Amino acid sequence: MKSARSGLGLLAVSGIAVFLASLQATQRPETWARALIKQAGVSGGIIVHVGCTDGRRTLALRVNERYVVQGLCRDDENLQRARSYIQSRGLYGPVSVRRWDGEHLPYTDNLVNLIVIEPGVEVSRSEILRVLAPGGVALSNRTGRWRKLVKPWPD
Repeated sequence: MKSARSGLGLLAVSGIAVFLASLQATQRPETWARALIKQAGVSGGIIVHVGCTDGRRTLALRVNERYVVQGLCRDDENLQRARSYIQSRGLYGPVSVRRWDGEHLPYTDNLVNLIVIEPGVEVSRSEILRVLAPGGVALSNRTGRWRKLVKPWPD
């Protein structure tokens, strides 16, 4: 009887984990963006969304006027779709999208305040740290959980 209860407990925990993962996938872009920005702890600046698809999440990352957001896409279809969506909302400029080679982030050193890396997208740690401003944050999702990397202040 005790092992049956333990099995049910594990099943319930597994079910909750699956539910939370599916909730994240179906979450409204605005809710998703606010949660990530809160987790990052940034209060303005340049946000880079690596792995932009249709532009909805990229646009949502501009939660207010203190942010400028740029999405990076690896293929032309997503690039055009994202640009069209952002333009249809009248925010192309403060939010933009550009093609990405999949390796080098197209920014100068120490410029970006927040990098959001979608699941399935790889960016080297050295490249992330190169473009992040001191105190800047990178959030990446490789295993269903968002991981946070903060660039330290130099000595």
